[in-house]
Amino acid sequence: MILDNDAKDAVEEVIKEGLIEEDKYHLWQRGSIENYYPPEVLEDALKELDARYSLNMQIQEFLKKIKDGKLNPSKIDLRDKSDLLEGCWKVTLGNVVARLMNERTVYVPEEIRRVMQTFLKS
Repeated sequence: MILDNDAKDAVEEVIKEGLIEEDKYHLWQRGSIENYYPPEVLEDALKELDARYSLNMQIQEFLKKIKDGKLNPSKIDLRDKSDLLEGCWKVTLGNVVARLMNERTVYVPEEIRRVMQTFLKS
């Protein structure tokens, strides 16, 4: 299992109940997977989603808040515009980021590389 860091208490409970082994999960150190998106890829993903769904997002404002650590990309509030998406915001954004990263050569943080290698070997 790969989980956001806020799931720590839940994972500890599941381990205590013997439902998962201690070496079979990972909590993201930066909080959530969205905190690892390369800034240039995130910006392009937001622009693409903004154009595709006519969201009228304040992209530069969001990017500044994200850079300053005041906003997690998964917490961007689209208000009623989120109804236009094909799925939830985190999944929609993640799909576009994954596609863009696959199309480019981008730096993948060591934590992500290590986790993927560990879980792919299992």
